[in-house]
Amino acid sequence: MLKCDKCNQNEASVKIIKVNNNQRQEMYLCRECAAKEGSFTLTNTGFSVSDFLSSFMNYPAQQQVVDAERPELTCDKCSMTWEGFKKGSRLGCAQCYETFREKLTPIIRQVHGQLEHQGHVPPLEGIQRMQRIKKLRESLQAAIIDERYEEAAKLRDEIKLLEKES
Repeated sequence: MLKCDKCNQNEASVKIIKVNNNQRQEMYLCRECAAKEGSFTLTNTGFSVSDFLSSFMNYPAQQQVVDAERPELTCDKCSMTWEGFKKGSRLGCAQCYETFREKLTPIIRQVHGQLEHQGHVPPLEGIQRMQRIKKLRESLQAAIIDERYEEAAKLRDEIKLLEKES
């Protein structure tokens, strides 16, 4: 049983990871200490995503006054408001990304570390293997067309071996 890092009495059931200036800090807390620690609400399944995202959206008091003087930003396509997004943690449509770009950009950067999706890049040897298989298949087709069946059988076997490796 892992004890709470804060009170050192109760069983830790919540893991909190904080990242400040690229320094990662992990804390294992009981439900009571976790509720006191963060600006999120614990639920039966963990914490509220809405509260979590809202914690990134809190402005300094001065910024809130400036925002209060402007009319609320609303998406022209689906009528989603910024307050609606903060409450529900979901945008209404693709146009919302453009409408709320100025406010979303720092949040996306803070949550993901970057703005562009990088995706999974296969290792170099995987790319080279796929290119080799492609060339072998082209050679196989040419061998079949030219009725060079012995060569085609060798190419087929080499392709099978390379495909098993991946």
